[in-house]
Amino acid sequence: MNHNVTPQLAQQLLGLLNQDKHLSHALITLLEQEKGSLETRDYSEYHAVIQSKKQYLIDLEAADRERRDLMSHMGFSGDTEGFNQFVKCVPKSWHEKFQTSWDELSANLKKCRHLNEVNGRILSQSQTAIERLMGFMRGSTPTQTIYTSNGRKGSLAGNRSLAMA
Repeated sequence: MNHNVTPQLAQQLLGLLNQDKHLSHALITLLEQEKGSLETRDYSEYHAVIQSKKQYLIDLEAADRERRDLMSHMGFSGDTEGFNQFVKCVPKSWHEKFQTSWDELSANLKKCRHLNEVNGRILSQSQTAIERLMGFMRGSTPTQTIYTSNGRKGSLAGNRSLAMA
């Protein structure tokens, strides 16, 4: 494949990597704030964090698209394999600078994914607790969850016979 790597394009890529690192680090901070607001049930703070989070996600997606477009313009794929091929085309004195930025960005994105999953579990648990509380307030009895023969969750109604369970 033909590669079009110039010092200007390489420096532009480094700038985009640093921009992505900055955005992903800010997103980590927001995800940690989101976690804190979920744990303390401070939903006004949660709402504010979500608004900021949306904007950072939009900005991060745009920066990622710009970085991938630049990589493509230089003749590389926008993934790790393409980046590793790119690094082989720049002077050895630049390798560490590029690799460090890429590794930090990758670590930040992995941490974002983990924190987002944690926050999702907290939200799910909160929703379940609220649904139970609402059931008590309505006077309905909570249904017990069982697993059906195909491994899915089902509910155990109070009037079922033992033979059906």
